[in-house]
Amino acid sequence: MKKDNKTQLNPDDEVQLIDLLLVLWKRKWLITGAKMPDRKRINP
Repeated sequence: MKKDNKTQLNPDDEVQLIDLLLVLWKRKWLITGAKMPDRKRINP
């Protein structure tokens, strides 16, 4: 990889960051949703 790539985000790096945030966000709501009865309606 070129050193110039470190100065700005590559599209791949940005996608990985978004995926990581989505995973953490889903995990957060799965944990909080497990305590809520509404989760049964969302995930039958």
